[in-house]
Amino acid sequence: MKNLGPLLMLAALIILVARPAHAGVSEEVVDVAQRAGVEALGGGALSASVSAENHRPVRTVTLAGRLVAVPRGCASVERGYDAVVHFHGAPSAVESAYARSGLSAVLLVINLGLGSGPYENRFQDPEALDRQLAALDRVVKKLCPGSGNMNRLALSAWSAGYGAIIRILGHESAANRVDAVLLSDGMHAAFEPVGVRQVSAVHMESFTRFAERAAAGEKLFAITHSSIVTPDYASTTETASYLIEKQGIERSEPNTVEPRPAMTSTSRASRGGFSVAGYAGTTPEAHADHLHALGDTLFPLLQARWQ
Repeated sequence: MKNLGPLLMLAALIILVARPAHAGVSEEVVDVAQRAGVEALGGGALSASVSAENHRPVRTVTLAGRLVAVPRGCASVERGYDAVVHFHGAPSAVESAYARSGLSAVLLVINLGLGSGPYENRFQDPEALDRQLAALDRVVKKLCPGSGNMNRLALSAWSAGYGAIIRILGHESAANRVDAVLLSDGMHAAFEPVGVRQVSAVHMESFTRFAERAAAGEKLFAITHSSIVTPDYASTTETASYLIEKQGIERSEPNTVEPRPAMTSTSRASRGGFSVAGYAGTTPEAHADHLHALGDTLFPLLQARWQ
């Protein structure tokens, strides 16, 4: 499944061009293109923000759409650090949601364009994740000299960004390295080659394996989905239902506070470290809400696991 439908592409475009102000960052903007070495993360000119105090946020943004943020400052990475790699969505929106969650891990945001194809293509190579993490580690050590090495790893995605994760989890060594997966209204699949809407078991195989490990308590796999109907491929509701059924779990009525005013909870399902939260909404705006709500829906689950 290479491309989003027109409705989801419109929502993705809205978010990618939007640049709301990020919250909670006090910094001096300086040109550190050579010092930060961020060309390894995507190339091009960059603007960077570096705090003079070890406990203040440190961040750098490249024009290629990547952001590296150390929310709690360099003191938080002296003895090693956890990392969250998020695929797809305006870096400022992701960073703002991240700040609300209380996570202290290093954040990397990657944008490769519209549609899942560019993400799938980039991470089809079994060694692509290792190269990306090595590049991230070099940047962290440039921003925070003396920092320790990477510990736990979580992968996060909104919308088309799931394409990177489905490929990464398809490689056993990479899947073993990942402690948590967070999917925000962005898990799609092809249909079986039959005359009914049946999710392709082959296309979902890597997600199914990770869901099994999460349900057993070994990993964290948390999903949110809207109620958008996709005519030509499985919707996020259908793929989530597929995983729920595979684990033999029943959906239940929600009893949570809505993360955003326009988001209405429809169902919940969970076992061990596997959880699914369903929401109403069939518009591009409803799809975009899942990105902005990351700090209230998925990131807090990771924060609780890593605390």
